[in-house]
Amino acid sequence: MLVRVLNGRTDLEMQGTPFAPPERRYIITNASPAVTQLKVKIIKALKDFTSIRTNFRLGNALQLFKTLATDARSRSELERCGAVLAAQRAGGAAAGSYEGPLVAQLFDEFEALFVKGDGLTLMIDQLSGENVDNILLDCLM
Repeated sequence: MLVRVLNGRTDLEMQGTPFAPPERRYIITNASPAVTQLKVKIIKALKDFTSIRTNFRLGNALQLFKTLATDARSRSELERCGAVLAAQRAGGAAAGSYEGPLVAQLFDEFEALFVKGDGLTLMIDQLSGENVDNILLDCLM
């Protein structure tokens, strides 16, 4: 709902719109400061929501590493990968490279934080059904 309030273009779709011609919607009126304050509060709320979403994703990523560290087989794979990375940092590319399933698994799990399950559900565009990038760009005008 908050994103829809930000969407100033919806007034062009309503009947009886006070903005005829449409350029009048950018004219400053007595109500403009109140509208701007409301939009700023909504944007701050969206920013807070994105912080919660980021913390959720970070928590899930940390939980993945905790799970990997508690499983003996996965822990040895983590240690092997860590040793290769440490050797690369110390001696350059000649130190070898990690060959194992861990990198692909981490990539898949990390990608899932954004495109599957709750990760996808927490996208603001997905939640609101609106194109948030365009709406926020419109707020700059």
